[in-house]
Amino acid sequence: MDKEGVNEWLCLPLLHKGEVIGALSADNRYSQRPIREEELGPVALFASIAAVALANALLFEETKRHAEQLEALRRTTLAITAPLEHNALLCTILAHAVELLKAKGGGFYKYYPEREELEIIADHNRPCSVGRTMKVGEGIAGRLVQNPQTFIIIENYYLPFAQIWR
Repeated sequence: MDKEGVNEWLCLPLLHKGEVIGALSADNRYSQRPIREEELGPVALFASIAAVALANALLFEETKRHAEQLEALRRTTLAITAPLEHNALLCTILAHAVELLKAKGGGFYKYYPEREELEIIADHNRPCSVGRTMKVGEGIAGRLVQNPQTFIIIENYYLPFAQIWR
């Protein structure tokens, strides 16, 4: 922030249910007059109102996101219970999962322990992937099979695995 011309700065926490959810700050850059103590009451009141408004906005966004997830799950449940061919069902479930996660694409892998291989059996938005195989330890799916974890979240898939698996 540009602090040139500022000689006083006021900052108040935005509190909701005893937790800080933000901050309100002001300075005297343009007025060049001192911030007076009697101005703190109205500013504190405004900060408390702003905190309620911010908390409501956050709650609304969370509720909206939850409703979208429930709708995606409802559509997936309807698709699962509809009489579909096996591959079409996998593709439908995968499309809904990708939508629910707001991802670009995804795939289902079948694991063959006797060969220590995974095969992509369904995909969404990843051309030419179905039928591709990989060994255990290759790719994220191969690493998941290799490690006793229930899931893996990778922020940057293209980093070397040595950086991902610390």
